[in-house]
Amino acid sequence: MRKKLLSMVMAGTLALSFTACGGSSSGETEKSTDTSKVEETSSGDTQAASADSGNKKTITVWVEKIFSDDANTKMEERLKEYGKEKNVTVNCEMVAATDFVTKLNAAIEAGQSVPDIISADTTKVLNYYPNIPCNDVTDLVDQIDEERPYLQASYEGTKIDDKYYYVPFYSSETGEALKNIFIFYYPNYNSTSATNPYDKIILDNTTNYEVNFHVTKQRDEANNVPTSAQEAQYRMSLTVNENPAARNKSNWNTNPSLYKAVTKLRTNLDYNISDMNEVLNRPKISQMSLTYQAVNDKGTKGAKVTNASAKKVLDCNSLDDRDAEDRIYTAKVSVYKAGAAAKNFPDSDLVVTLDGAKED
Repeated sequence: MRKKLLSMVMAGTLALSFTACGGSSSGETEKSTDTSKVEETSSGDTQAASADSGNKKTITVWVEKIFSDDANTKMEERLKEYGKEKNVTVNCEMVAATDFVTKLNAAIEAGQSVPDIISADTTKVLNYYPNIPCNDVTDLVDQIDEERPYLQASYEGTKIDDKYYYVPFYSSETGEALKNIFIFYYPNYNSTSATNPYDKIILDNTTNYEVNFHVTKQRDEANNVPTSAQEAQYRMSLTVNENPAARNKSNWNTNPSLYKAVTKLRTNLDYNISDMNEVLNRPKISQMSLTYQAVNDKGTKGAKVTNASAKKVLDCNSLDDRDAEDRIYTAKVSVYKAGAAAKNFPDSDLVVTLDGAKED
């Protein structure tokens, strides 16, 4: 029997989630990763959740690696902590982003070794549409929203045909200290429709935080993706919601060329990133359907501008417009305890290491 998975997904609407796939359920988890609720969504035919010793269960989790080794380690540690807290054996496997879909497809087709939970980009679920191998966890998402309300963009923007197949998290309020929001993602190059693209990103900034919003396409160099043709055919939509009326700018749309949003968009969308030898001279292309949408205090949508006008309102400054000396293609930053320099930076004083490369 093919089982369903529970997967954790980074939604384009700034929601990270768990989704239950295979023969169990496919629902994303909330920010605090309350896997006890996740457990309740798993059906009895979940092979991985079989009795281990006594009543102790085993849960298999696949986590799509991100660019930060420390973040990957923390995720693995937290899942193991959960196992101890709930008396559940958690088998966590960290999977490279470039291998994730191939590995998952093989497991689903074979009908065995399918994980109970996956943590990955939302496209890993959307790619299966309309035959999504994940459980409907709408009731769980609604329950979480009642107890701890989601940002509206996370709650509404992660539905698939009015259902939830993952539980959004990383979607709560951040406070006024927020200055930058970063999205690094691998485009779904099957998203070629300008009217209904698969890739959709929504930033709900109706609280009017002054933020720089960075949206960066990443390359899969191991598989030589993207090609120039893939970049030329790729389409996605990006929407930024703000509340101009709260800033006494109710008539902003009378002359939008003079109006500036509080959100500043920084992106390499609309630039062809297929050739790494042309980083400083990338061809401009048309990929992004951009919308700046006004939303009032009641959540009612008002005036909007799109594409070129939206770019002007959002002060869209492509990443490729930066001077070459401002670019970071490969970086490794190590932070040590105070006094480590006098001891020639021993590993015992290492606090954290951050890695970044090229489009990361």
